[in-house]
Amino acid sequence: MIFQISGIKKSYFQAGSEIPVLDGLNLEIQEGESVAIVGRSGSGKSTLLSLLSAIEDPDDGEIILHDHSFSDLTGEEKILLRAQKIGVIFQQFHLLSHYTALENVLLPLEIQCSRVDKNLAKNLLNEVGLSGREDHYPHQLSGGEKQRVAIARALILKPEIILADEPTGSLDINTGEEVMRLIFDLVKKQNAALVLVTHSLELAGQCNQILRLKDGKLMAEE
Repeated sequence: MIFQISGIKKSYFQAGSEIPVLDGLNLEIQEGESVAIVGRSGSGKSTLLSLLSAIEDPDDGEIILHDHSFSDLTGEEKILLRAQKIGVIFQQFHLLSHYTALENVLLPLEIQCSRVDKNLAKNLLNEVGLSGREDHYPHQLSGGEKQRVAIARALILKPEIILADEPTGSLDINTGEEVMRLIFDLVKKQNAALVLVTHSLELAGQCNQILRLKDGKLMAEE
């Protein structure tokens, strides 16, 4: 088992009122498993991914990645764990505008203070169909190309789990389908687990299981 999430609670405060988002949520993710999380807008899907990636902390409950309980880690240790074990693909790409495609892909290696392997990054860019675009900056790339760079960046450290938050939400239908095929193929090749947040039941249907987030809890989609 890669992830074990037990009794997670998370609320936000707005105008002096507490707004519960996650309420005793439980989830287990196995090695190589793909899990789709669906639900209406505002149900807490992106909040859940923020917790799984150790960007935010839960109000209560426990998140364990292998033997690492997030609650026992310092901020710096969480950053390092995220760089080593977790790849994140966002809807809005989050590329650094002053970095080339190659430099964006290499960023996780720099964060981890690992040896900068430009050949590895170039090979990944080739795998996502961007051979020859290493020196292009984000403003010189299309939306689909930016997402391909983001995929290569998420996979460069061969993480054990990929968290994908609406990765096709900013793309047209055809480009989105190409990008999702690429994500599924590369995740399978690296034997990584995948947690996919999506509004598309068609995309969700390609995962091993579909879970609906409703009233702060996850339940199997019927």
